[in-house]
Amino acid sequence: NNMVCFIFSVGERTTELAAWSADYFGLKVVILDGEELFTDKLKKMCQLSNGQECLRIDADIILNEKVKDYIKLAQESDYIWTESYGWDWNRQDLLPISVHYYKPEALEILEKNADKFRDNSRPERSLWCLPEFMGKKEHLKINAGLHGYGRKDLDRLKKIKEDRGQIYDWNYIRKIK
Repeated sequence: NNMVCFIFSVGERTTELAAWSADYFGLKVVILDGEELFTDKLKKMCQLSNGQECLRIDADIILNEKVKDYIKLAQESDYIWTESYGWDWNRQDLLPISVHYYKPEALEILEKNADKFRDNSRPERSLWCLPEFMGKKEHLKINAGLHGYGRKDLDRLKKIKEDRGQIYDWNYIRKIK
């Protein structure tokens, strides 16, 4: 498999494990790390993909073997952008997690529109809702990975989730960490 898996990191301690899991399942790994804006990383990913399909994960994702099934299903679908399900460690549930597959058409749309959401607290969700993606995106219910395991930066994580209006049981999360 020549597909590239771009990993977006802001210094998560699981970045190396995320990279290892992508490599283990036959993906070429490119880590985009640092504190630059998500939208800047997204544009960089679009440029580095050279118009080829690719995968993108957050650095707190550990892929599992079903990522192969997810990629195959995404490639064979009519969708240009898909997101897999996975086990969310913090919520202890099977939910959409940041394992994204993009076809070239999606990458063009993302690169063209990324700057519109530079100051948005959830730019990827806003991009997902663009009219250009209506009927061309889908969540695929394949458990392709584990999200959030091993996070130690809970104060930072809590601030991000609260800024986005996402509700978590922080007493529970602190205990299972």
